[in-house]
Amino acid sequence: MYKMIIVDDEQHSREGMKKILHWENYDIEIAAVADSAQAGIEAAKEYKPDIIITDIKMNSMDGLEMLEEIKQFLDCEFIVISGYSVFEYAQRAINADVTNYLLKPVSRVDLEATILKCITNIRKNTAQSMAERLGSGEYMIDMLMNENVSSSGILPFDKYYVYAVKKSMSILENFHDKIEIFEKLSEQVSDVYIFFVDQYELVAVSPGKLNFDFLGEVYVGVSRGEMSDKFSNIYKMAKTALNQSLREKRKLTVFSADTVIYMNDFYNDAFSNIVMMFESGETEQAKNEIVRTYQRARKENILYSDIIVWSEKLFDTILELIKKEENQRRTEEIENKFKELLGDKTVFDFAICNLICELCDVYDADEEDFSVQNKDRKIEEVVNYVDEHFCEDISLKWLAKKFCIEHKYLSKLFKKYVNKGYVEYITQKRMDAAKKMLGEEKLTISEIARSLSYDEPNYFTVVFKRNVGITPREYRVKHFDIKNGERS
Repeated sequence: MYKMIIVDDEQHSREGMKKILHWENYDIEIAAVADSAQAGIEAAKEYKPDIIITDIKMNSMDGLEMLEEIKQFLDCEFIVISGYSVFEYAQRAINADVTNYLLKPVSRVDLEATILKCITNIRKNTAQSMAERLGSGEYMIDMLMNENVSSSGILPFDKYYVYAVKKSMSILENFHDKIEIFEKLSEQVSDVYIFFVDQYELVAVSPGKLNFDFLGEVYVGVSRGEMSDKFSNIYKMAKTALNQSLREKRKLTVFSADTVIYMNDFYNDAFSNIVMMFESGETEQAKNEIVRTYQRARKENILYSDIIVWSEKLFDTILELIKKEENQRRTEEIENKFKELLGDKTVFDFAICNLICELCDVYDADEEDFSVQNKDRKIEEVVNYVDEHFCEDISLKWLAKKFCIEHKYLSKLFKKYVNKGYVEYITQKRMDAAKKMLGEEKLTISEIARSLSYDEPNYFTVVFKRNVGITPREYRVKHFDIKNGERS
């Protein structure tokens, strides 16, 4: 609802203005009625109206002088009413940037047209302001989510809530949906920041509690943080709480010591990367990634049953890739040992990790009999395809099928042709593209991650830092002098 104040030193004029229109039909509330310019200034300070209607001729201070003073602390729509058809007053009104200048007696039609014009201006300015706030807020939250820093000096409050919100159906159809969601949350808590992870998920940060019922059936995870905390840790807690809400079909989970820590999308990305490394013959790199993933799972206290499911899936995938007649006895020994370890939680820990790495060592690719001419032509086609489609989710096994080459042989052929393994090659292509996007495009880190087929932005950040030496945000600031969402 829009707030309006009426300023006029004549009582009958004030009463007449209150009754001339059914203000509720325009979603307008008359917040105050003032009988002098000074009283109008005080009312403007107290109520912060969207619209001010004032008489131009009043004792001690006229309406235009009052508006000039109000404009020093408030941005709103002004309607000036005068009983004098004097050019000087009209010229001053124009210079004061009033929405309209009406002569007494004011007609209902003229006032209605002016009010509608005011509402149109308010909506336009509000949408523009919302869009600007939304954009800067998204950039800031994206940076905090993906960097190992506190919110001190970045968020304007000492204590805050982080909400991770997800819906099974899309919450966004277009940019206007973003504005509408942001506006509804801002009505609950004026100082709120949001970041849209994708069309199904958003992150909101505010100093007060938020309600997301207006989005329909959603799942929410909440955590509380303070200025001195590392924001990424608080966000991780909110995501952990959200994962519990999703897994247990709970509407809301507040992170606490009792929150169940399920595996998240980070581990899905890690799984895909390990399999892709293994398929491309980069066995040592795959083993290193396996160890790093188990170390992370241990550090995060991931639910034991989730680790078992993830381990079984990885083991079975690798086993299927390497099973050959001559390796059958060796793989059966490892497989039996794997089943024994899964049943014993006390020795599970890194024993299962070591066993999967041992399974990787069984890998042995046989070269097929390719003619030199056919080999050169085929691998050139493959590399050209990868150069054009590296942003997509393409594995070496998929390429082998597409180009009719046995995938284990393709891995050796690819490495010989480009002098590096497939995963190393495609990762380098993606990192080079990421560095370019960080400098040339005003994209968030999460948007860049997803454009390069990383479902979890945090995993992209880990890979980027591993390959480049610094985080995406550090790279952006260091090389392009981009700070707080603006490029210098």
